[in-house]
Amino acid sequence: MKKRTIVLVGAIIFIVIFGIGAAFFCKYFVNKNVWAKYTSDQLMTMADKNWTSKAMFFKGLEGNFIIIDQGTAPYPRGLVIYDLNNKKEVFSDKYSQPLDITGATVNYWEPTTQKVTAVNCPELVNWAKEGLGAEMEKHVSFILTTLTLKDLSEAHRCMATQ
Repeated sequence: MKKRTIVLVGAIIFIVIFGIGAAFFCKYFVNKNVWAKYTSDQLMTMADKNWTSKAMFFKGLEGNFIIIDQGTAPYPRGLVIYDLNNKKEVFSDKYSQPLDITGATVNYWEPTTQKVTAVNCPELVNWAKEGLGAEMEKHVSFILTTLTLKDLSEAHRCMATQ
């Protein structure tokens, strides 16, 4: 009787562990590419039916997140991240290039409120002569798994603006 109970308990433990493993595998490996079968235009339509009239452009797909550029003017432009599973926008910001989508992160340069001076922006005088403005930017990373923005703690940079 004891041997039969031990075998039964062992079988139950095996089934539970196998079930958890199978669920993990499906969640992280099988479902990861569920959206990859769609074209970028189809994905954009899922995010916003009127995307073409809103100057929205597909930048990338990472898991269930579509990364979208919005705007027609020079940088900084709009950055929108849409969750295809939950059918909602989860993040928006202004960004400048380069836009680097790697794994579960989206890295870009974000405008700051830091005052632009001739000291922190040597090109300011030349840009002003050409009718341009300037802004300071910081390098940031948006983490898709936690939906959080992280400052990459790099030196700020100065960029020309219109």
